[in-house]
Amino acid sequence: MRLPIVAGLFLSACLLSGAMHQDTEAYDLDRLREKFDIIRKSKGVYLNENILLNQVRKVGIGFDPSSADYDLLKKAGASDNFLNALRDLAKARAAEKAKSEPPPPPPQPKEGKLAVSCKPVDCEVTVDGKPAGTTQKGELVLGPFPEGALKVAVSRKDWDPDRDAHTSYIKDKETDKVEFTFKESRAALEALGQQFFDAMLKSLGGDAGIKEASRVRAAGARLISAREGKPQLQWSAVALFRLPNDAKFLVTNSGQQLQVVKTDAGFAYDKQPRQDGQEMEDAMREVYDRQFGRTLDLLRKAGAKNVSTKLIYDDGEARAFRVESGAGRYLVTLDGESCPREIKVESTGLMAGLRILYGDFVKAGNTRYPRETQVILPGAGTNGAGLRIEKVDIGPVAVKDKDLEGRKNWKPLGAR
Repeated sequence: MRLPIVAGLFLSACLLSGAMHQDTEAYDLDRLREKFDIIRKSKGVYLNENILLNQVRKVGIGFDPSSADYDLLKKAGASDNFLNALRDLAKARAAEKAKSEPPPPPPQPKEGKLAVSCKPVDCEVTVDGKPAGTTQKGELVLGPFPEGALKVAVSRKDWDPDRDAHTSYIKDKETDKVEFTFKESRAALEALGQQFFDAMLKSLGGDAGIKEASRVRAAGARLISAREGKPQLQWSAVALFRLPNDAKFLVTNSGQQLQVVKTDAGFAYDKQPRQDGQEMEDAMREVYDRQFGRTLDLLRKAGAKNVSTKLIYDDGEARAFRVESGAGRYLVTLDGESCPREIKVESTGLMAGLRILYGDFVKAGNTRYPRETQVILPGAGTNGAGLRIEKVDIGPVAVKDKDLEGRKNWKPLGAR
């Protein structure tokens, strides 16, 4: 019977030693539960709740008890008094932690960005009336801006935006996109169109050179008639022009030498052509009506406006402008030396779509004159006429008044 007594004394000694050990480290939940386990087993002989509470108050706690933790300790035997004291210690611990921990960072401001795009050209951007920069390759990203509304406006010299200032609404962590489309301003197109027109006149010798070309002798010429579905017809010819209303053709038609003068009523012949008379006359009429000097007079009417088709041209792209003269509208395309290579009628009416092509300009006196004229009538097909000139002479010496005379007995086509 001595052995159980010795064992009991040994256990008691161990409990006493553990209970009376002075803890120096803050208590966590597991250690508190162990202490209450000792209190329960020793029935408070070697350790009781008051001693434990004083020790806990002395060294403190090293955790932040939760509601579940308090429930566990209560099940382990902790009294309400102990738990309330533990709550006070937890509050004191939280207050100390609050003093030692840095304050939380201030909330981040709610900000977003603005992306402005302009096409087909770059533009200057203002935000709330203040300059904000210029788009590069059509886009400019700005910000950050605080949440809220912004007034965005754009501008570009000689260009008009498709709308006035735009209200953009900035949202947190988002990029608001706004797009503007520009078109050339009418004033800028007119200014550039006038430059093109002036360059054209200069290339032709100005008013003096154009006046000199009011009389033209086109020698070694080929008069051409083109009709859809028929073989092209050609005649050897010499053409004499005197602006504004006179002309004479010396034509070889199937070996027949013909003289034809322009009259107020049409054309008069010294003899009737043996064949293809109507085709030949149609070709003479088109060439006479679209001769270079008459066309220039049409384009140079007082009060006409010259309007470029665009403001920006690619390298090598032909410059073009419209002549707006009352109800008349003509699209003029220039060659690389600012001579008119094509004139297209854009007016409404029967001649809408008619095209006149000039080419192979040569120096003649103080001006330049096309050695090739093509008249392409409106509509489908290749109906039209042309004149290809070997030699050009201009001025009163080249065409004398008597050169244009016809005889009174000359008759219109088809007369007997």
